[in-house]
Amino acid sequence: MPCDHFVQMLTAFSIVPIFIKITEVRSIFGETKSDAGDDADGLNETAFFEALSRVAVFALSQPNSQFPKLYPRVEDKVRVLLELWGLGDPEKLSLVQQHHDGHDVSTAQERISSLGL
Repeated sequence: MPCDHFVQMLTAFSIVPIFIKITEVRSIFGETKSDAGDDADGLNETAFFEALSRVAVFALSQPNSQFPKLYPRVEDKVRVLLELWGLGDPEKLSLVQQHHDGHDVSTAQERISSLGL
């Protein structure tokens, strides 16, 4: 998934700009891509999940919020991203896919659905 589509997906779920800025998402995307050592334009499946996890951790670890106390573990933060913010909801993913004419969101839906949470 290319960076612009990753940002669009997070924006469609109102994660950007409410919980994290676009610049922060782009930075996380770039760092994840670099750490994965992937030469492709986008993220492979493993890096996609890693980027989502990093977004959740970054957004819910801000020191000036109550989130770190409410969601102290990485697992808690990822669960918020999938369940409360809706990225793990196949119906919401389908709506986003329809809205964006399927631009890599269908692939995202398959990847997220495979988590089985």
